[in-house]
Parts: sequence; structure tokens; C-alpha cells
Amino acid sequence: ATTFGFSELLHTNHRLTFSNRFRSKDGNYRYVDWEFNCHDNYAYVAGTDITHTKLSAAGLKELRGQLNKHQLQNDLEDLCPIRQKILVVDDSPLNTKIMESALIEDYDVLISHSGKEALSICNSNDPPDLILLDIIMPEIDGYEICRRLSRGTKTKDIPVIFLTSLTAARDIEFGLTLGAIDYITKPFSIPIIKAKIKNHLAVKYYQDTLKINTDVDQL
Repeated sequence: ATTFGFSELLHTNHRLTFSNRFRSKDGNYRYVDWEFNCHDNYAYVAGTDITHTKLSAAGLKELRGQLNKHQLQNDLEDLCPIRQKILVVDDSPLNTKIMESALIEDYDVLISHSGKEALSICNSNDPPDLILLDIIMPEIDGYEICRRLSRGTKTKDIPVIFLTSLTAARDIEFGLTLGAIDYITKPFSIPIIKAKIKNHLAVKYYQDTLKINTDVDQL
């Protein structure tokens, strides 16, 4: 690759970028982005390992292709064979009861009426697969909970969906910048919430599977 790059530069005397794949001694493939810049008698060469990005992009592209098929509903059940767990965090017992009734048929539903309890559940040995999180709560609000989850080693990959009565654009923007994957305002539509949850959990399951596969020796 290096020889090829310099050969091209000698003819163009300009800038060249390309990507290629190397097989390392352990048998795994590594993807590298190359950048060559040549000026007079000097050359600058930079190589960036993009293996993780490449594999993640390939996995998500494959998943999007599956999600776009007409048999979406059946495919998602096959993609996520394990009953997944959702944590509903809201200080209103009425709101949590509504969500529990809507989701209990398809998921294991955990209920929390306080931020401290929610954080404790997320940091346990059996954390939820997704969190529905209210923002306006006593002691610890939803923003702070999301911020702590995104900073935690064990909790940073748990997807968070804000489910709140705050509808201002600045609130939505702030919630998403904290790391939430979605923001749903009240009053909400149960069918829309269930559809969004299903899609987000399918992506989460696929990402978890991809991560496990990249960490385990294929033998």
C-alpha cells in the first residue's frame, strides 16, 4: 500500500487518500485509511485504523436493510429472541402504570419512581435494555440521571428515551445532547412509543451481538 501510494504521488505530485485492508499475524483483518501529501521533496503520510468504525457501519447497514423489509414485525421477533427488559422511570404512579400495561405483554417491565432507585437498578448485575425516563422528578431530575448513565462504564450503552411534558425545542435539544436516543413528548401515542421502542431495542440487540462477536475468538 505504501509503495502504491508513493508511486501515484510521484506521478501526480499532489494529495492521495485511499483505504485498504490488512491481515494481521493473528489472522484478523484491520482496515486503514491512508492520506499522502507530497510537496516538493517532502512527503507526509498518515494512517488511521478504522476497523471498529468499518465493522460497526457494516453491521448497522445490514440491520437497516433488514428493518426496511416488508416482514419487519416478524423479523424483529427473530432478531431479538430473548425477552428484553425496559425500565420506566417516572414519579407519577399513574404514568408508570399506563406504560407497564402497554408494554408488559412484550417485555419485562421494571418500575422506578425515583432517580436514585433508577440508577441503582441500572448499575446492578441485571441492568435494563432500555430506559423510558421522565425529566421533571424530585431530588434527581431526568437530565442528571441521563448524564450519570452516559458517564458510567456499565451504563453508557443503555439507550435512554425521554418521555416528558417538556416540549420546548431547547429542552429537546438538551436532552439529545446528553446522550438520549429519542425524545417523546406528552401526551403520547402508545402505538408510536411501542414502535419506537421495538426499533431501538432491535438496534441495541444487534450492536450487543456485534460487540460480543468481535471480542470472541471465532474458533
